[in-house]
Amino acid sequence: MDNMSDMEKCTTYRREDETCTISCNLGLWAVSGKFGLALINEATHYFEQYKSDGEYSEILGGKNVLEKLKESQTQEHVIRKNPAFND
Repeated sequence: MDNMSDMEKCTTYRREDETCTISCNLGLWAVSGKFGLALINEATHYFEQYKSDGEYSEILGGKNVLEKLKESQTQEHVIRKNPAFND
């Protein structure tokens, strides 16, 4: 059974003396500072943004960036074609 969270699967934690770094395994972002809730919150913020964009699909599964973009463009096209949305 895999008990790692999605964030743990996609990031690396390093500590050197009093400085901690949480970095994306894909090289998209990293945060450094004193370990604590603020550092974890900042890392979580970046992780969640990139996850919602589909950047971690190769690691976590799900739709990738291109699939999400195509889906959003399709939805936008449907909205524009629907007379209910055209005043």
